[in-house]
Amino acid sequence: MKLNSPGKNSGEARDPRRATAAVVRSATCLALLSAPVARAEADGSAEREVSLKAADGWRISGSLSIPNTKGKAPGVVLVHGSRHEKDAYGQALPRMLNERGIAMLRIDIRGRGASREPLTFNSMAPEQRGAVRLDIEAAVDFLSSQPGVDGRRIAVVAEQDSANPAVTACAKDPRVAALVLISGRLSKKAKDEMAAAPFPIFCLVSKEDGRGFKDMTDAYLSSNHRLSRLKVFEGIGFGTTMFSAWQYEFPKEQPIEQMIGMWLADRLKKAARVAAHNRAR
Repeated sequence: MKLNSPGKNSGEARDPRRATAAVVRSATCLALLSAPVARAEADGSAEREVSLKAADGWRISGSLSIPNTKGKAPGVVLVHGSRHEKDAYGQALPRMLNERGIAMLRIDIRGRGASREPLTFNSMAPEQRGAVRLDIEAAVDFLSSQPGVDGRRIAVVAEQDSANPAVTACAKDPRVAALVLISGRLSKKAKDEMAAAPFPIFCLVSKEDGRGFKDMTDAYLSSNHRLSRLKVFEGIGFGTTMFSAWQYEFPKEQPIEQMIGMWLADRLKKAARVAAHNRAR
C-alpha cells in the first residue's frame, strides 16, 4: 500500500520502525481561579486547573498552560481517548509545547476523570458518547478566548475513539490550523470531512493496530493538504501508550512526543505567516 501521496513527504512512512463557518459557538467557558498545579515551565508559565461548559451544559474539567511570550501564542488542545484521562499525554508533550511558545489545554472528556459527573463514559449510549464533539468545540472556544492566545492558530491532538469527534468538531472551524490523530478510529463521514478540511493532519499509528492503521491511512490519503503526514510504527501498541513503548524499545530514537511537538510548532508557525500575508494583501 502506498502510504504517501505525490507532493507529500515520502520519507515519513518508509520505515515502520522509524517510523484535520466562522461560527462562535454558544458554549459558555468559565475559568476557575484555583491554585496552579505544581508543574512550572522553564519560561515561567504554570499549569492551572480550569472548568468550561459544553453547549449542552456538561461541565468539562481541564488544565491550562500559557507561556510567557511576546505577542499572542498559538494554542493546542489535547484530547484523550475514552479509556484514558487528561494525564494520558504525560508531561513531555505539554512541556515541549510551552517551550516552543505554544499554549496548551488538556481536558477530561465527558464521563472521564474530573468530568465524569453526572454519568460515566462506560454508562453512556453511543449517541451520548458522540457528544464528545461538544467537549472539543468548547475547549477550542475556551482556549481561543484566553488573553495571550492567538485564537486564529489552534491545533487539536486526539487519540483513538476521540479522533472521530475531533474531526467533526474541527473540520469546518477556521480557527483550527492543524490536527494530530493518534491511532484514530474514524467513520466514513469523518473521513469525508477530513478530505474537505483546509488544514494539514499528522496521523500516527502502529502497524499491528488493524483498525487504526486502516483509518489513519485513509485519513492521510483523504487529506488534500501537502503538509499532511503519516507515521507508521510497529509493535508499540495503541494511542498515547505508544509514547512510552517507543521510548523503551528505541531509547536513542526521537521520542514520539518530540515528533508531534515539532510538527505542531512548524505548522502553527506557518499558519502565522499565511495569516500575516493575507492581512497584507
